[in-house]
Parts: sequence; C-alpha cells; structure tokens
Amino acid sequence: MDGYFISGKREVKVKALEAAENAKRQEEQREYERRLRRMEGHETKGTMLECIKEMGTRKGVAEKVKRAAEVKMKIDQEKAKKQEEEKRKKEEERRKKELELADRKRKREEADKREREEKRKRVEEVQKLRKEQEERQRLELDEKENKWRMLVCRVELRMCKLTCSNSSSSNIMPIIF
Repeated sequence: MDGYFISGKREVKVKALEAAENAKRQEEQREYERRLRRMEGHETKGTMLECIKEMGTRKGVAEKVKRAAEVKMKIDQEKAKKQEEEKRKKEEERRKKELELADRKRKREEADKREREEKRKRVEEVQKLRKEQEERQRLELDEKENKWRMLVCRVELRMCKLTCSNSSSSNIMPIIF
C-alpha cells in the first residue's frame, strides 16, 4: 500500500498483482534456500547436479543454484587446502619439538658423561697423589732404616775391631759417628 490511498478498482488490482508477485518471489527464495541447505548435506558433484536438476527448469534459479554450488565447492576446496596446510604445519612443529627434545636429551647425556669422566679423572688423580705420597714416605722410612742399619753396622764393626784390637793391642780407637 506504500503510503497512498486506494481510490479505484484498478489500483486495487495493481496492488494485488504486486503483492502476488512479491509472495511468489519470496516463496521462490525460500525454496531456493531450502534446496541449498539440502545440497550442503551432499558431498559429491553428482548429487549436487541432481539437486540442481530437481530445482526445476527455470534458468535463473538453476543458474543461481549452479553458481552457489560452484562457490560452495570452491569454499570447500579452500577449507580442505587450509586444513591440509594446518595439518602440515602442526606436523612440522611436532617434528621440530621432537628434534629439540632429542637435542636437549643428547646434550644432557653428553654433559653427564663429561661430568662422570671429570670425576673419574679427579679420583684417579687423588689416588695417584696418595700413592706417590705413600711411596715417598715408604722410601723415606726405608732410607732412615738403612741409615740406622748402617750406623748399627758401623758401631758393631768398631766394636768388633775394638775387641779384636784389645786382644792384640791396647790401643783403643774412638768411635766416630
């Protein structure tokens, strides 16, 4: 009724025709949307083409549906491509993490091995030093013992000489240390 008054039969007919056309367009639009929703459930081209054929022989509607199906297929392909790309990226990230973990583990094992080797070397060095010290002490003791033995031997020798010389002569020799 668009804001003006109806004054005659002719205007009423025109308005009725416009309303009928409007209703028809709305019904076609609803039918179009319904069929699009039904097409979304189908995955293959064959079923989409069947849906398009079902929609009727009207070229405008069929073309729109065909275009919508093509657009939907493109969108689906792009989604699939994106998903594949995301999957590839996630796989790369997973591999990268695994490599990093393996690298950290290897470095940690190498550090542990170095520490064990250094500890072993320190222990060996301490044992070597202790052995050398013990050997030095043993040698010093042996040397002192030998000196005492030699001293005792000298004393005994002098004593022997003294006793021998006492028996043969009265000269007594002093003991020199």
